[in-house]
Amino acid sequence: MADRKRRTGPADSGEHAPPRRLCVLLADDNPDDRALVARELAKDIPELEVIHVIDRTQLDAALAEVRFEMVVTDFHLRWITGLDILKLVKAAHPEVPVIMFTGTATEEIAAEAMRLGLSDYVVKSARHMIRLRRAVQRALASVGETRARQRAEEQLADALAYIEDGFILFDADDRLVVCNEQLRRMYPDMADALQPGHRFEDILRIGFKQDQFAATES
Repeated sequence: MADRKRRTGPADSGEHAPPRRLCVLLADDNPDDRALVARELAKDIPELEVIHVIDRTQLDAALAEVRFEMVVTDFHLRWITGLDILKLVKAAHPEVPVIMFTGTATEEIAAEAMRLGLSDYVVKSARHMIRLRRAVQRALASVGETRARQRAEEQLADALAYIEDGFILFDADDRLVVCNEQLRRMYPDMADALQPGHRFEDILRIGFKQDQFAATES
């Protein structure tokens, strides 16, 4: 089989600096709470833009505009639930982080929201405002790292297209990150196994089961 490379993650560089500019979609029935959230986030983000959403019409309009980069929502609103907002945002813009800032949801709801892609859950109270700011910073840092990784992997895939030999790259968890088309042509019956996210040991097991490696060596 082609040379196996392993990629390790970047060293932890500590806290990420918050951006100077950010557009946040804020869904909350209470205008005082919306003002409090906006004021708190502005402490870290000087050029903060807030899209206030108080009904379904405004939400649909905001989802269509695609201007916001972050969502902060309460759970219990008169016209919708935070879970429904989470589902709508993720369906339209899966890369946008969503944070739930609420005092009415249960642990079960929080767990379900995390399963659906919620970035963070913060209990709504004045003493937890610093936690909200930190949650926003963590979510934005995660998005930035994901985008940087995707760009790097796309650039790597483009470069690998010019390599004549088969090439495959695994991450620190032994999951396939990328392989080139030359490798797939070497093992045409393993096309389904040679996909990002598949584990090295699973790929080997499928290859041996199909006699792919023995056939190549003979």
